[in-house]
Amino acid sequence: GVFACAESTGSLSFIQAKNSILASCDAQADMLSSLITNCGKLLSVNVGSLLCADFFGVVDVVSVNSSLLCDATAEVLSDALTEFSGPDGTQAEVQCVGTGLVIDKENCSATVNTMNRMTEAYALGGFQDCIVTTPTTSQSTTDTSTLSSTPTSTATSTGTSTATSTLTTTVTLSDTTSPSTSFTTTPTTTTETTSVTTTETSSVTTTVTTTEFFGAFECVDQPSLEISFLRARSDSNSDCDTQVLVLNQILQVCDSSLSGEIQCVTDTFLNTEILVYSDGPNSTFTCENSTGVIAYALQEFMGPGSTDTYELSCIGNTLIVDLETCGSMIKVLNSMVKEFAEGSFQTCTVT
Repeated sequence: GVFACAESTGSLSFIQAKNSILASCDAQADMLSSLITNCGKLLSVNVGSLLCADFFGVVDVVSVNSSLLCDATAEVLSDALTEFSGPDGTQAEVQCVGTGLVIDKENCSATVNTMNRMTEAYALGGFQDCIVTTPTTSQSTTDTSTLSSTPTSTATSTGTSTATSTLTTTVTLSDTTSPSTSFTTTPTTTTETTSVTTTETSSVTTTVTTTEFFGAFECVDQPSLEISFLRARSDSNSDCDTQVLVLNQILQVCDSSLSGEIQCVTDTFLNTEILVYSDGPNSTFTCENSTGVIAYALQEFMGPGSTDTYELSCIGNTLIVDLETCGSMIKVLNSMVKEFAEGSFQTCTVT
């Protein structure tokens, strides 16, 4: 039981399994996986296996081996933690980001402590049926009164209470059908002809020029987590690297001491490129520093008359925004990037 909350500047923390001399991350994940699998069998719920992986720059994250089973596995783990904490405990809520397991940052410490005690109890042979055993209690009271001419009388009363709780989890799986593409090849007949011809020819050359469109950032909404990741749309008029290049130029103008930069990184679980902060060599800056500069730049761009404020944060090194405010924030961000690319906002102040 050496699980811990990964450091995070956002609202969610990944669950880590700390490597130590006595226990590796994989050994911790295997033990917790055995517990969850046992609970899943008792509930007739199909759950995934747990393993250690790296997510968004966070190492040794407890994750699920299948994205289709991640939500079901997180629910069974949540119910097991709630059951183990007893009637006076709090409702645990484990969620998935990709296939990584996360907990709300405010409740992470208490939930992980319960997880460690639960895993240790399971390793020692307890909690095998995923139900906390409540010992039966009996109370006995004896009253005795004696008179010289009356026999002794004794009254005994016994009460027994037993508590039973049941966990219920529902799993919904979805199938994905991949499209197929076929190609048809038509043979071509080539005829060679030799002739002597004098021809006067005039030609017209047409050149197609593609203009880069700046300000193509979008929200990648995750409603179940109430957050949005950020990406830049890639099409014939824009690509993520070019959009981010302008954003990094704005960051340098607004805070020249920032040594890192925003990068486009393909996330296999979200199946798209998302914005991630990369530290510079020997940098003491963090992802939170970059999001702070972006928030400052947005505030400057909106001007002193604006009452709107936008906060960005990070999961690991990945930029995130509150789900409710991402849409309006993206509009301001795109306007700022567009005007900077066109020559305005060059000093991080509105002229």
